[in-house]
Amino acid sequence: MRIREVDTVDPVIAQQLGLAHPLARHLDDFLTDLANAGASAHTLRASVVRNALPEAFAAQFSLSHLAWLITYPLAGWLGGSAGFTLTWSVLAALTGTGAIGALLLWPRHDGRGTPTGPTAPTRHTPSPDRSALTEAA
Repeated sequence: MRIREVDTVDPVIAQQLGLAHPLARHLDDFLTDLANAGASAHTLRASVVRNALPEAFAAQFSLSHLAWLITYPLAGWLGGSAGFTLTWSVLAALTGTGAIGALLLWPRHDGRGTPTGPTAPTRHTPSPDRSALTEAA
């Protein structure tokens, strides 16, 4: 996972496009989001005690598939009957409602004093070197 400062752009993007390019910030944000795409498992693990992980992953799986079950047919039906502008607007409103709901409903602390949720900083800690352990065995 890549962690970057708020006001910086990846050096490769800055070199290739230049900081003044109108798409530099957007491309950097997209690539950062792409790199962090698998972070939801880390968020769930940080928010739930170990013995409740199966239930948490089952709930996350069920809720995400429920959202797909609602939005895919809605997008197809609205796109075919009302046009893409209205479809995009309805799906954007649903997305905004979900994001606001997550911000309001997600607990700010996990009971251990550790901040959780969408605003928690994401840290990547490398795994310890296990080569010495296998040599000792």
